[in-house]
Amino acid sequence: MKFQGTLIVAVFVLVICSLPCGALPGPIEEGISAAGFEVRDDSIASIVLPSGSNDSHMSKSDVDDHHITGEEHHTGISQVLPSGPEEPVPLSRLTAAEIEQVQSSKAGLAETGMKAQGDAVVLVPVTPSPTGCGYAYQYPGTDTDYWIYGPGTYTPGSDISAMNPFVITITAPDVYLDGNGHTITGTGTGTGIMLMNSSISIANVSRISGFNRGLNSTGVDVTIRNSSFTNNEFGVQTNGNSTLITGITATGNTIGGILTFGSHSSIHDSAIYGNQNTGIVTYECTNISIRNNVVENNTYGSLLILGSKSEIRNNTILNNGGGIDTTDEGVVIADNVISSNKYDGIWSYGDDAIISGNTISGSEKRGIYSLGLRTGIRNNSLDTNPEGVNASGNNSIISENTVTKSSDVGIIMRGENSTVSWNQVSGNYEGIGVVGGNSTITGNTVHATEHVGMYSFNSNSKIVDNTVDDGRITLGIMGGNNTVTGNIIRNATRTGISVWGWDTIVAHNTVQNSTTGIDLSYGSASVTDNVLVNNSKSGIFSDGFGHEINRNVISGNQRGINITGTGAIVAENHVSDNVFSGIESSGTGTVIRGNTVGTNMFMGIYVTGDAASITGNNASNNWVGILSGGNSSVITKNIVNTNRLLGIGYEGGTTVVSQNEIVGNTIGGIVADGSDTVISQNTISNTGSGGIFLSAGNASVTGNTLQNNTDAGIYLDITSNSGNGSVYNNYFGNLKNVDGEGDTGQFTWTNPAGPQPGTSVVGGPYLAGNYWSNPNGTGWSDLQPVNPNGYVTTPYPVFSGANDTAPLVRPGVIPVTLTANFTTVNVTGVPPLTVRFIDLSTGYPTKWRWNLGDGSYSTLQNPVHTYNGIGRYTITLEVENNHGSAIVRKPTFVKTVRPQR
Repeated sequence: MKFQGTLIVAVFVLVICSLPCGALPGPIEEGISAAGFEVRDDSIASIVLPSGSNDSHMSKSDVDDHHITGEEHHTGISQVLPSGPEEPVPLSRLTAAEIEQVQSSKAGLAETGMKAQGDAVVLVPVTPSPTGCGYAYQYPGTDTDYWIYGPGTYTPGSDISAMNPFVITITAPDVYLDGNGHTITGTGTGTGIMLMNSSISIANVSRISGFNRGLNSTGVDVTIRNSSFTNNEFGVQTNGNSTLITGITATGNTIGGILTFGSHSSIHDSAIYGNQNTGIVTYECTNISIRNNVVENNTYGSLLILGSKSEIRNNTILNNGGGIDTTDEGVVIADNVISSNKYDGIWSYGDDAIISGNTISGSEKRGIYSLGLRTGIRNNSLDTNPEGVNASGNNSIISENTVTKSSDVGIIMRGENSTVSWNQVSGNYEGIGVVGGNSTITGNTVHATEHVGMYSFNSNSKIVDNTVDDGRITLGIMGGNNTVTGNIIRNATRTGISVWGWDTIVAHNTVQNSTTGIDLSYGSASVTDNVLVNNSKSGIFSDGFGHEINRNVISGNQRGINITGTGAIVAENHVSDNVFSGIESSGTGTVIRGNTVGTNMFMGIYVTGDAASITGNNASNNWVGILSGGNSSVITKNIVNTNRLLGIGYEGGTTVVSQNEIVGNTIGGIVADGSDTVISQNTISNTGSGGIFLSAGNASVTGNTLQNNTDAGIYLDITSNSGNGSVYNNYFGNLKNVDGEGDTGQFTWTNPAGPQPGTSVVGGPYLAGNYWSNPNGTGWSDLQPVNPNGYVTTPYPVFSGANDTAPLVRPGVIPVTLTANFTTVNVTGVPPLTVRFIDLSTGYPTKWRWNLGDGSYSTLQNPVHTYNGIGRYTITLEVENNHGSAIVRKPTFVKTVRPQR
């Protein structure tokens, strides 16, 4: 990368003649040419850098080409940067002995301890200079005060004020200039010290000020140490490779503190502050080491690194226009303290950069802004920046950073195929955002965000094993084919996980103490094996199409699962202890199957949408087991036991309720208020009131077994509508089998088509009327003679004016199998735990013997027992009648536990 343009560095008037103090080591022209400059005529040479133009400023296209336009590259210097030699001579690196560490400060720099090699030659303003001294003072035609042309050690005899554009010019190699605490002062132009050969060392100059360049070097293997450069345009400019700048102070310079073009150079232990443009600039050079410097209060920027494979380490960078800006590949930025800079703390454009271990705070825009590919951003600490980390390059890694108090976003990754992992992000407006697809967000902890804790706005990303809490929306997903697994989400004031995309997998997450646990919108999603606990609204809210919600554990929410979209599948979830409902759906075509929905305060399953399928669920120990208000629904093969109000209730038309087990519900087994409904093949027993409450029109009630219900097997309420229907082929075994009010005569109690071939509920060969028994097996049908047709034509009076004209009877000797079974209300809790046991035995038992597991026994059919100790209790029930006995044993069926603390 090259800036276009040239800068006239100096003008020498060259007059070739003999010197009074000895022969030169070579013609001056050759020395200048060897340094990479051009001599344009015989007597006056404009020393210009090669391959330059005559422009003294960069054009807009030059700036655009190098990506330093506007605020995206705010530390670009306001004046033209001169170019260095096109092909510098490669020399060996400095030896360890030459690289001495010097502690720097703004007040001044300590003595390095470097000794002169032999007796130093004192530069004195005497013309002609002494013979053989190695320098000349104001030699005619040179435009320099002191011209050092011989190797050796030199020192000024006193402070120097410029008389010529160049104060000290060194064209010889192997020179050590010891400033000895003196100053060099210019008039606002020219160069204080000009180095034009290799292996030169400059040290201990108290102050070099008032020049275009305080020091300008074209040589290689140059050392500049323990000196101060103030109030120049540039403090120091170096063009040769392998330069060491250490222990210097550069302050108050109008363009920059240090400008270097030389590769394999080092800038160490220096104080660069109060310059009007940029503190340190490296240009078109590689393998630069910038370490242990203090760079402060520079107007436009701290460090501008335009070269590859450089290392910027352990610097303190404070209150500059910008922090560290790099443009080329392979740069290492590590362990710096960067604070209160106007724009970005670190701005990195090159590929393969490593940014690690930095402490960055108080930037006015971004803590770290990375645009290069394959950037590694690790172990940085970022505090109180508008954006903590902003990375746009693909295949980058942001890992193990600590990011706090960002007013916009803690970390945002815009590149694809990238990883954001194991970061600690807290107190930001937004925590972590990933815009690029095919990325991985894993192992991060995001705490106390004001808006969104973590979000992904593209496709094919993985959000895995993060902990996110205390935000408005803790985790937001937009885009397709994303995977969200293993995350812990807590305390979201709005939503724990929000999914706006399609084909998203949300699995094995824990969401608790939020407003809504998981919110599904728009496209399809699969939500499986999550734990959603104590969310103040819904555990899962689904408003899209075809969402699959399977095998989740959902408890302690206001609503467990709430469906408003269409075509959702809700299967095999365990939903308990929710305030209003376990599973609720107002959407069309919802499939609810195989769920365990228990101990919810109000509704177990509540459906108001049409065309629902509710099948194979266990909806027990709720206030209401299943309540459906939609049309054309199917409620089948569910276990609906011991609910505190009723088992199944519905008011939608064309509903089918079949093959359900409905036992021990307090008020009613089935409450039906819809028209054109079918209630068939259900087992309804031990309700505290009626088995079936029916106020529907055109109802068909067939094939049901209703026994041991307290008030009535079936209750007809035809007071407010013109209910009608047919009730046949049912087994009634209650103390009171039928009751009702209104025009109950509109119901028929025999097959409307007359007895038809088919197996009746008592095994007879015809489907005719109903079998009328009682809990003891001594009802009307039990007492009728055996009839091989399984029915008789003697009418059974159901109501006044309403008869069963073909009541069922025993078709012969019916082998009745005695089986023992029971259920309970409250099987787990803190002692004292009161448990109500409900007999579900079949085959008409007449005696019951209970072993309640704690040394207590009962002979009641439905005993109630209180457990006072801590333990697990095995329950045994033995039943018998005149034909034999049966027994059932349920290990550790009742469990009492210690109260939680």
